[in-house]
Amino acid sequence: MDMPRVERWDFGKGLMTLDKIREMFTPAGHFRVSRSEYPAGAEFSEACREGACYVLQGKITYRLEKFNFEVLLSAGEFANLPSGSYWVSIGKNEAVSLVRVWELPAEFWPN
Repeated sequence: MDMPRVERWDFGKGLMTLDKIREMFTPAGHFRVSRSEYPAGAEFSEACREGACYVLQGKITYRLEKFNFEVLLSAGEFANLPSGSYWVSIGKNEAVSLVRVWELPAEFWPN
């Protein structure tokens, strides 16, 4: 398994916002686009579907021991993360605001 590639948002498209991210995933009914916020210094375990993580503010680290990798994302960055159980750490200096996107199974798509 390849380690996820961290990419920078193209600010030529405008600011990274929930609405801008939502516009990129069409048709809308095929994707779940969710914004989350966590306080500075928080740590927790989380199971995730395969999908993208966009960091609007702060820093977050995802550790996936199954594949022995760690991904650090800062404001203005994003990466596609594989499904699995993660240990998540939020940067100590500021809260994090992020948007997660994953494709819904076909049976959940609107007709």
